[in-house]
Amino acid sequence: NQDFNLNVKESDIASLEGLGDKVSSFVDEASSAIDRDFTPTPEEVEALIRDKYAVPDNFIIQFSNDSIDQSEKLQQMLTARFPPKAGASGNRSTILYRLLEGTHVTPMTPSFGSGLDDAEDPLRRSARQTAAQSRQQLDALVVVVSAYLRVQLERLEKMASGRALLSP
Repeated sequence: NQDFNLNVKESDIASLEGLGDKVSSFVDEASSAIDRDFTPTPEEVEALIRDKYAVPDNFIIQFSNDSIDQSEKLQQMLTARFPPKAGASGNRSTILYRLLEGTHVTPMTPSFGSGLDDAEDPLRRSARQTAAQSRQQLDALVVVVSAYLRVQLERLEKMASGRALLSP
């Protein structure tokens, strides 16, 4: 029989117990989500895009570590739905594409808060690094989407001002 001294503080045990409950809850939710089918199905999405989707300008964002990504297929469907037409500027589609660092759940990444401040604790240090990386990925996403929306707004404003000049 050997005794191991792990130098664990009571406060560390309390925080790990709370973390264990949160992880367990997350795993349970994730497991039940995996068992469910996606709604609508990929086939239904394809039919909706083919038959009803009416937005010719689209911005597709793909994440570098997304094993279920279908950006390429989506781009093909949108190009088939809105083929570029030379000389018909009113009907021309724009499909922009951007590859960003992240995963399928990057857009849903929560803020990890300030409970990771203890630099001496290896678990918290690792969690802090992961949180910082997630925050950088989410910040990059926000910058890219904001820039796209700003360009779209400027384009709409130019179109509206051009129409105003042509109206009686």
